Amino acid sequence: MAAMIQPLAVAAALPGLTQALAAMKIVALALLVASLPVPCSAGPGDALKVLRISADQRALELQRLGDGKPQRIEVLEKCGVPAVGDPTIRWFEPNRDTVRVGYGKHCVASVSIRKLTVDCSGCD
Repeated sequence: MAAMIQPLAVAAALPGLTQALAAMKIVALALLVASLPVPCSAGPGDALKVLRISADQRALELQRLGDGKPQRIEVLEKCGVPAVGDPTIRWFEPNRDTVRVGYGKHCVASVSIRKLTVDCSGCD
């Protein structure tokens, strides 16, 4: 007589299988979202295609969908060298119309995506 599959054994294996499939779906969705441009403004050409810190860590490079090549936004040249901390950009955070930039130890600036201007908020 052929071995019969126990229904309880199959039911016990399903939660692990379901969790594995759910984890794979989450990873696939995260990869899809990471490959999309960052929507930042209501204008048709203002969504960001490229957003990164420059190689010398003193400027922000951003490219909108309508731009031919990335624009270099000199954050530290405009805001000056911070009193405390290294004179480098440490982090950035894209929002709808601006990109917040952290430099030095506790300094923050804001870059307008539409106008490509820098507003130095200062240091605390």
